[in-house]
Amino acid sequence: MPVEKIKYTYLVVDDMNAAVAFCRDGLGLRLKFQDGQRWSEFDAGNGTTIALSSPDESGLGVKGPVVVFQVSDAEALAASLAARGADILARRDMGGHGRLIAIREPSGNIFQLFEKSVSSA
Repeated sequence: MPVEKIKYTYLVVDDMNAAVAFCRDGLGLRLKFQDGQRWSEFDAGNGTTIALSSPDESGLGVKGPVVVFQVSDAEALAASLAARGADILARRDMGGHGRLIAIREPSGNIFQLFEKSVSSA
């Protein structure tokens, strides 16, 4: 049940259009996907994805980066982390893509576990 890879890192932004323009035009990142004002993904090279999230889409009340780890068994890893002092903040079904579990580790940092659905593997 270890982490397979970093799926992406995302930043919560207040103004999606300005943030997209900054990443695309300022940093030169290639825009891969945009879901209106909710979510955008950029190719940061070497298979790395950087994403932007609206506060509502994230739903975690965070500012700053959130790392999303891809795992094979999110529930088992979440339970193991909870036994080590982490708090499980939220679970979210991403439809056919998979599911996310938001975790706060003992120092207060928030990250997410992403488990791909079998149909999107």
